[in-house]
Amino acid sequence: MLDQLTIPDPNGTGDDFKQVGPDGKEIRSNYLWERWRRGADSGPVFKRSGTMWQMNEVERKALETKWLLEMKREQAEGMKTICRN
Repeated sequence: MLDQLTIPDPNGTGDDFKQVGPDGKEIRSNYLWERWRRGADSGPVFKRSGTMWQMNEVERKALETKWLLEMKREQAEGMKTICRN
């Protein structure tokens, strides 16, 4: 799923070239994530049509909350491991 929220490298080299939108402004790395969180489509530059982009705002918020809880749980487990050692 996360590949649907990732801005692809425009030339596949990992260099410092910046992508710009139709307005000439730089497209930041969180562009798709922010559009998805707001309930918007993937925008004019990146045509995405996966299941994630078909979710309504309530479904998106529920999935975001699930992800955040999973990340917090993983962080807590990591802290437990560190404290035990």
